[in-house]
Amino acid sequence: MMYPPSQQAPLQPGYPAPVPGTNPALQQPYYGNYPQQSVPSQPYTNYAEAQGGPGATYSNGVTPSAAETGATKTASYYYPGGAGGSVVPPPGPYSSSGPRGSVSGPSTAAPFPGSSGAVPPRTPYYPTAGAGTGYPYPSGAAPSSAASGPGMGGLSGADGGFSGSPAQQLLQDVQQFNAPRHFTRAAVARVPHSSSLQQKLHLPVGLVVRPLAPVPAGFAEVPSVNFGSCGVVVRCKRCRTYINPFVHWEAHGRRWVCNLCGFVNDTPQFYMRGLDDQGKREDRFERPELSMGSVEFVAPADYMIRPPQPPAYLFLIDVSAAAVASGLVESACMGIRSALLSGRLPGCTQSGGQGEGQVIEDGRTMVGILTYDSAVHFYALNGGGSGGLAGGKHRPQVLVMPEIDDVFLPLSDDLFVNYVENKDAVLKTLETIPHLWRSNTCIDNCMGSALKAALLVMKHVGGKIMLFSSHPPTIGELVTKRSGGLAGADGAGGGSRQQQQQPDREVELLKPASEVYQQFAQQLTQSQVSVDLFIAPSSCAPSVVGSGYGAPPSFTPAGGYQGGQQGPAKGSSGAVGGGTGVGCPYYDLATVLPLAQLTGGEVRYYAGFHKLQQGEQLENEVFHIMTRTTGWEAVMRIRVSRGWRISSRHGRFYLRGTDLFVLPTVNADSTFSVLMEIDEQSVGGGGGAPGAGSLVNGSGPGGGGGGDNVVAVQAALLYTNSEGERRIRVHTFCLPVSQNIQDIVSSMDPEVVSCLLVQRAIEQSLRSKIADGRVFLQTSCSQLLSVLHSVGSSAGAAAHPVLPSLPHYGASAAGGGSASGGALVEAGRLVALLILGSLKSTAFRPLKDVTTDQRVFEWSRLLSLPVDMICAYLHPRMLALHTLPVPGEGAAVLDGNEEILLPPQLRLTSEEMTQDGAYVVENGEEMLLWIGRSVAPHWLSSVLGVQSLDSVHPDIAASSIGDTQAPLGLHVRAVTEALRRERAPDWMRLSIVRQGDPHEQKFFAQLMEDRVPSLLLTFAEFLQKVDVRAQLQAPALPLMPGSAAGPPPQSMQQQQRTY
Repeated sequence: MMYPPSQQAPLQPGYPAPVPGTNPALQQPYYGNYPQQSVPSQPYTNYAEAQGGPGATYSNGVTPSAAETGATKTASYYYPGGAGGSVVPPPGPYSSSGPRGSVSGPSTAAPFPGSSGAVPPRTPYYPTAGAGTGYPYPSGAAPSSAASGPGMGGLSGADGGFSGSPAQQLLQDVQQFNAPRHFTRAAVARVPHSSSLQQKLHLPVGLVVRPLAPVPAGFAEVPSVNFGSCGVVVRCKRCRTYINPFVHWEAHGRRWVCNLCGFVNDTPQFYMRGLDDQGKREDRFERPELSMGSVEFVAPADYMIRPPQPPAYLFLIDVSAAAVASGLVESACMGIRSALLSGRLPGCTQSGGQGEGQVIEDGRTMVGILTYDSAVHFYALNGGGSGGLAGGKHRPQVLVMPEIDDVFLPLSDDLFVNYVENKDAVLKTLETIPHLWRSNTCIDNCMGSALKAALLVMKHVGGKIMLFSSHPPTIGELVTKRSGGLAGADGAGGGSRQQQQQPDREVELLKPASEVYQQFAQQLTQSQVSVDLFIAPSSCAPSVVGSGYGAPPSFTPAGGYQGGQQGPAKGSSGAVGGGTGVGCPYYDLATVLPLAQLTGGEVRYYAGFHKLQQGEQLENEVFHIMTRTTGWEAVMRIRVSRGWRISSRHGRFYLRGTDLFVLPTVNADSTFSVLMEIDEQSVGGGGGAPGAGSLVNGSGPGGGGGGDNVVAVQAALLYTNSEGERRIRVHTFCLPVSQNIQDIVSSMDPEVVSCLLVQRAIEQSLRSKIADGRVFLQTSCSQLLSVLHSVGSSAGAAAHPVLPSLPHYGASAAGGGSASGGALVEAGRLVALLILGSLKSTAFRPLKDVTTDQRVFEWSRLLSLPVDMICAYLHPRMLALHTLPVPGEGAAVLDGNEEILLPPQLRLTSEEMTQDGAYVVENGEEMLLWIGRSVAPHWLSSVLGVQSLDSVHPDIAASSIGDTQAPLGLHVRAVTEALRRERAPDWMRLSIVRQGDPHEQKFFAQLMEDRVPSLLLTFAEFLQKVDVRAQLQAPALPLMPGSAAGPPPQSMQQQQRTY
């Protein structure tokens, strides 16, 4: 018996090496994180995969294809059919030595290739273990190895004193086989056994799933399982759950019990195998689907009703006067060309040669180009065999369609072509478009008609529309206007009654003005087309009389501007790109957003766009979106165990039926979150999960249908990768059920809890008003801290002083005791810190410098970002750049992996700053570099090439950092580039803020531990406000790696700055 190489997970610093003679999987740091479950992917409502049988057809005859598995390589496992169920195991360095498949092999492994294993990965928010801050929640570290023996997982003496082998085996399976943390993260690793206990805890029970997430360096790739000529993927016949490590086998392997619904299934003949003396399959560790929580099945023919879709991109570019003047047309074309020439386009492969002209390309990728102003412009892209454009012409063949009320295709061919076969024509067209329309003076916009034309071009294939827009449509189809009741009342001239009604009117502006874009988005999903929005309203946009755009509603609260005047102050905090908002017209992003929200697309918003300030950002984000791992024609289902149900879902998708996620495209950044609750009807109104009263029933995970002692979640994504292969990515995650409050709260992941609370607050704000969302956040934080204080002060907590760590959700999940009361309180304070950041952020702060479009954009991001990016937004990072060492003068600037060493992270308070310093603050969206008036002239000359601060131009100085080629300048540039790489997928724009500039407040608004105009509370004061049981002294702020432990200053004056 051989073991797959992926079974030997890399070890992280601080975790024990595998013990000789034991299964290395039981020592895995990664899979022992916390219980996770995978979601079975299902196609469409009438599709064979959704119905559970072949032969069904989709309503429009389109097959749901799948997405590329990722930029990661997968180990392939092929199981040929046969009566004996013969298996060809993958090669591996380990040999079996017992019924459990114990192995012998290396006892240590470095966490990253080329590293010594002594330094854990650098984390943005939390100190490394033992950093001296006393904070027990390092982020991003790998979980400890699975504990063994009595008390494993903290269950000994906690859940009724269960220490027998069945409970130990159950928890070992959960820790060993759960899906990895980069794919799934749970809010709590233990779930309450009843709805009354869940309400008492005030903790969200939910899961964040990122199905195609990149695999971190040093971790096993997702294995690919191919059942070959059998043509069958083993699944439950009742609930359609995919085979996974947590099913229970009986009758000598002839039957297996589904761990989600308890149905007893007959084992297919080709899949038969005997059981060992523990009731487990003998080939358990030879089959990835039985020994790993994340696998990828090669889908048989029953999972497709047409050939797999090729990668397809249609570029829809606004060439009206506003877009040309702001540089949007040029930036869009440059970004697209850069991605096409990079050789990293999905579906295109390159081999041979070293120069661009010598590369041999082969690919399936299809490309189309449309532009629009008051008419729709089609481009014939067939090279015609001449090596140039159609007919050998030097300019592209443009077909103009002025009939925008009833668009049709002027050509049957050449509008959507194979990129490799027509590469020269496509690139030449993109190069020509900015020059072709540089003198355009048309101010009208028929974006809606252009979108319908784009759908006609690609609906027979599907794919992605990349829409670049400077303002919404003014003529043609899909033109919408806000009702006069919202835009007509003058907020400035009204009395107190009008001011009381303003918040309600603001919420209405955060919702679509009509449902036309939602209806059109549903048409797009039926044709497997998604839309990526690049919204770039520009200060160059001319006023369009009678259009309803360019002048926002005359209403003054945080949602917009009054009377068409400039709303936010100069330099106000904005969306991605950090636009100043100067002269930025109102776009009504809320109305157009469903195009991306319901089709699985992307949204990028550039306030006050101009090429000089934000062109580089747009180009880099276009490059990333086009070259990342992408899947096509995808559908996904997330299933949970009987007795539980999914109460809410977040992300960018169209929900068909009750639980089918329709995703025309899905990518490596796509993230979905679900909240779960106990289904009272399915458990007979008893208020408890079925069988949750015991952790020992001898049935293993899933309980064999008798008494479920774990809650299983399975996420299954059916998609077509960019190589044209139909795949099913399955993630399975299990959560033990507990009656012990202490065990549940000590298994909390503060980051995921905070993210789910923020998403619920956004839902609450849209249902009523933003103020209710802010109240919900404060109330939830206060209730949670109260519970943590109660549990932390109990005798049981005091008797177990072992501190928890975030990756394995507390000491009770790591084994050997419960989390200390102090550690639980610190976890609650982390939640409070992130909640405070959300209240002071653009998403929730009640100030007039936040426009409606900005808030809509931020809410859309927070509902679909990965957890680490949400935490970066809620708690920015501040670094000092004036203290960077000069390379070559003895100080180390690179770590052992040849990565740039970042300076220590500072607390987000002005008391950390001095007048002779330079400090950068980043939140995942943008970077702000503040330079004090007394900064050293040598620093200015080395970094920016100027002799005085007055010579620094805020708009263009950021692009000149390091141009002097001085070692210090190059070091500063390397630090900013390293920050950008850490914050992918967004490309953070760097802006310069000089001390005393009018927009300096934009920088200090990020210092959320100080008082800011949006919330006049420091972090210590906020804790005392929400935590009634907190002590008077402020806690040691634990989130600053490299900073000395200790309490913050006792007094923090409003916007105090120690210059």
